[in-house]
Amino acid sequence: MIDQVALLRLGELPKAVTDQVHLISRSADLTLGAMPRVTRMRAMSAVWVELTRLNKESGLVHRRLVAEVASTARDFQGLYRLDAVADGLRRTMCAFEDVAHVLETIVVKES
Repeated sequence: MIDQVALLRLGELPKAVTDQVHLISRSADLTLGAMPRVTRMRAMSAVWVELTRLNKESGLVHRRLVAEVASTARDFQGLYRLDAVADGLRRTMCAFEDVAHVLETIVVKES
């Protein structure tokens, strides 16, 4: 994603991009920390719930970002480029939602 931002020469990014990156980082840390405890179902339940919450928050941030981009873009190319970054960040968060669903399935089957 960083190479895409540099390649597209976007310059200063909206604050919502930073918010999305923070949510992605939090989700990655949560997932990484959970993997050694994957055999303990109680711990996994908390992880999938938190990943789901972070994904919902990411959806709100994404909508705010798209609205901000649409209202502040000076030209179509700028709009397109920022929208591509926003969509890439959202797809990343959706991948963490997939992890949450897998963890949820494991917890339900094991309980």
